[in-house]
Amino acid sequence: MKKAFALTAAAIAMIAATSATASTHSVTPGYYGNPGYQPPIWAVNGWNIPDDTTTATPDVVNTFTLTGTVAKDCSYYGGPSPSHSIPLGAIGVKNGDTETSATAFNQASTFNMDISSTSAGCNFNNTVTIKKSAQGLVNASAGGYDSNQFTANIPYTINGGLTGTTNTSGPAAGTFVPIVLADGDAMKQVHLGAWRSNLNMGLVFTAQSKGLVAGNYTDTITVELAVDTTS
Repeated sequence: MKKAFALTAAAIAMIAATSATASTHSVTPGYYGNPGYQPPIWAVNGWNIPDDTTTATPDVVNTFTLTGTVAKDCSYYGGPSPSHSIPLGAIGVKNGDTETSATAFNQASTFNMDISSTSAGCNFNNTVTIKKSAQGLVNASAGGYDSNQFTANIPYTINGGLTGTTNTSGPAAGTFVPIVLADGDAMKQVHLGAWRSNLNMGLVFTAQSKGLVAGNYTDTITVELAVDTTS
């Protein structure tokens, strides 16, 4: 019992010390009665009324800022591999006995090819680059030939395009953006804001006025989507 009493006394002392340091005020709102405090009287006195511990704040505002990061990325769906081999098979020439010396061995006709991806794009400012040989399809093992009458190259054009915006400083509605490489072009680039759409390329191999030297003709088309990492 003595120990319990000691703890209780300590608690009372702590409360008393706290009360002694707290800001308080007193009130004497009224006294009614005879002079000299002779009965009957009515009196009210108040003391040690605690004040606010800090200045009252009737309006309190807190803000919560949320932050996160989305990685810069480009995507081009080209199947299970980024490298593709497209066999054209035989490229026909005019080899009939009735052809004249002006048409014999010419490419038989113009032919076309489409290379399309239904899922391409970048989520930040970016550059789309399409490259090919300026000579087109090249026969690297053509041997000797009369260059006035024959060629070891098959030039071709690329009519590419996508839906996006060339605005790189703010939002803008996307429109068709052409990427066209003529016969003698080796590269074309477009600078775009974030976009996503199909990316289509139409290839046109126009028949020439010269005969084609026999052999294997090849070229590599490169499509690169590169996000701007400096912004």
